[in-house]
Amino acid sequence: MVTTESYEALRKKASRRESAVVAMHNQLYPLRRENARLVRENNQLHMDLIKAGELQDKREREHDSRTKKAVGELG
Repeated sequence: MVTTESYEALRKKASRRESAVVAMHNQLYPLRRENARLVRENNQLHMDLIKAGELQDKREREHDSRTKKAVGELG
């Protein structure tokens, strides 16, 4: 009889833990989806910043080139 009671107690404990694991998985899925979305958004923003920086560098080089050319024509 003690064995049966111990078995039932362990079975209930296992059932509660299994329910807790299922609940955690249910909470985890939306967080994983949100994390994936945020990573994609972050990557896009990073690429936008890189492209903006490259465009700014190009504009500065072009400006410097035009300035040197104008100074050369004046001198």
